[in-house]
Amino acid sequence: MRSRGRGWMACWPGGGAMGRMDEEPAWIELLFKRQNRHHCFKTPFLLQLNARQIEESLSLVPEERSHLRRIALQRLASDDIDHVVIALLALFVVGTSADALIVEPLTVHGDEYVKKAAKTCLFELRRRE
Repeated sequence: MRSRGRGWMACWPGGGAMGRMDEEPAWIELLFKRQNRHHCFKTPFLLQLNARQIEESLSLVPEERSHLRRIALQRLASDDIDHVVIALLALFVVGTSADALIVEPLTVHGDEYVKKAAKTCLFELRRRE
């Protein structure tokens, strides 16, 4: 059912267009339910591959860029480490330099993988200043 080169957007009718404003768009919901979440920041190649998939999805619905950023910022407070890592990946792509203050405390998180992801994301966010 998934077409080539369209990322998560091809997984449902309407290509992930938003419904009501209080609903998460389907492609963002799928992003947070992905398999192998802990591999997002494992190597530079995987980080760029995952970031490119998000960019491809956003190219189809650019108006959801701020929506993804808002959801990612909310998910940083999640108890689910996988959600935190995916939120950091999303902010790596759509975050702003102002988000660095929110990401910075995660660089001393109890989970080593979250720490690494937060440091990588923070580096990218600070480059945007």
